[in-house]
Amino acid sequence: MSGKFKIGILDDEPKALALMAHYIKEEGDFDVLFQEDSPLKAMSLALEKELDLLITDIHMPNTNGIWVAQQMISHDIAVAITSGVWESAHMCINLDIVGFIHKPISQKGISDILEKYKLKYAIQSHKEKMLQVMPEKMFIKSNNPYIIESLDLNHVLYFKGAKDYAEIYFSASSGQKKLLYQISLHDITKSIEDPMVVRVHKSYVVNVRKIRKCIYDKAILEDGIEIPIGPSYRADLFKLLESRCL
Repeated sequence: MSGKFKIGILDDEPKALALMAHYIKEEGDFDVLFQEDSPLKAMSLALEKELDLLITDIHMPNTNGIWVAQQMISHDIAVAITSGVWESAHMCINLDIVGFIHKPISQKGISDILEKYKLKYAIQSHKEKMLQVMPEKMFIKSNNPYIIESLDLNHVLYFKGAKDYAEIYFSASSGQKKLLYQISLHDITKSIEDPMVVRVHKSYVVNVRKIRKCIYDKAILEDGIEIPIGPSYRADLFKLLESRCL
């Protein structure tokens, strides 16, 4: 993210618009691109300016803020909803919104929602970066030197080494069976060039994205599979995992 987050405000109350804009500007990381009392105009501007976050009132003449939120979310624009009625919050339960701001508007209410948005943005950005660095496929030689096959890393759980061979295990949902190739674990980690495919034991290389829990000397993967963590690999693995903790 370069520059500030782009934010818009939709409310039929002029005082609420002015107050929210003032509090948002105090935060420093956001630019208020518009303050609108017209839902259609606000939605049009949100799309035109590629807005990051829209804050909208829930009760407006002839329009429901829930409907506005649904339209914005369908275009990947984050939404926060405001209302002076606590009972309105339950209407947002099934919406993927950043949060609910109760009126009267306060600096704390605005600060809290903007912090929630920044956390949501950080998580999403992290996921996107991980997808960018993860090669979806790699090519690997089969036992026949004249055949090279593709391997979908999205489905690989781990590699198990046995001398100069490697067994490749896949998630149950992939429907793929175990494969055996004439390749060493050292050559696997060298050829994949993916920071999330790492050696955790002299006999195992794991796709870290498939780890669900680590308990000192073992990693628990999808499908409940347990993989031992070797003492000489433990520190590097936990350092990698901790670097991705929130």
